[in-house]
Amino acid sequence: MEAAGLPPEQVEQSFRDIFKEVTNKGPGAHILTGPIYVEGAQPGDVLEIRIASIRLAVPYAYNRFSARLRFLA
Repeated sequence: MEAAGLPPEQVEQSFRDIFKEVTNKGPGAHILTGPIYVEGAQPGDVLEIRIASIRLAVPYAYNRFSARLRFLA
């Protein structure tokens, strides 16, 4: 985040901890997009998620696009 111009004091400690401690990021493009595991789920089941509210912890957001990675994050 700092390489993108964000001041160091605006980078949350939880973000730093995840970047440092999570070494197996799995096959997904981002560690927060899965894959996920739902105990008891069977092929064909549908998972519905309803977001009741969103509280932003930081005063910024970002998107990234890379032709090499072929996805939006």
